[in-house]
Amino acid sequence: MGAPQHERLRTHRVPLIVFDPSFADQYAGRISLLNDPRETLGAALNYLGYSLNTTDTGELEEAKQLVAEARGRVAAFDTDRADELLTTGETAIAHGYSGDMFTQFLETDDPSRYVYFVPEEGGTRWIDNMAIPHDAPNPCTAHTFNNWILGAENGAAVSNYNYYSTPNAAALDGLEQELLDFVADPAVIPGGVGSLEEIQDTGDFEINYTDAFIEAVG
Repeated sequence: MGAPQHERLRTHRVPLIVFDPSFADQYAGRISLLNDPRETLGAALNYLGYSLNTTDTGELEEAKQLVAEARGRVAAFDTDRADELLTTGETAIAHGYSGDMFTQFLETDDPSRYVYFVPEEGGTRWIDNMAIPHDAPNPCTAHTFNNWILGAENGAAVSNYNYYSTPNAAALDGLEQELLDFVADPAVIPGGVGSLEEIQDTGDFEINYTDAFIEAVG
């Protein structure tokens, strides 16, 4: 989540800043949330103290109502432009992905004006992956590419380009210092790694997330 630098200490001490009227009302019309049922409802569920993978209809209903109540303060539900809306000044608080935000910050005249952090209540944890379908027509070529991209130099180049960390130990020595400083900063995840949760497939319950989100954003 992006926010102005001068709010850094304050935002770490309050609940999810887009859902708390006592804080968010001062930024009404200058907040963006992801256009994603699991991410945005998941943020609301975190705020409420529930798992973002809940299959409890009552808990999901509470999260839906929370997003609906916040809707009047939200300028846009936008996944693709969340970072740009923030750095162009159209929004002051943005719900977005760390790599997108950080690279956008670096393109501004003064990156120190912005801060990215995961709220203390928690957030989503994810890992990009590469997979080869069982019926891939050229599996040997696919394996060759995977081995190439996982090489130390190439793996580091990918992370230095998109500003996401890497689980590839061979690539760690090649990461740029700015990226290392960012991912190692304890203020980025004030609740600790244990506050993060991976989004799980809830099977047939997934449609409930989709329906709830559509109803919440109107």
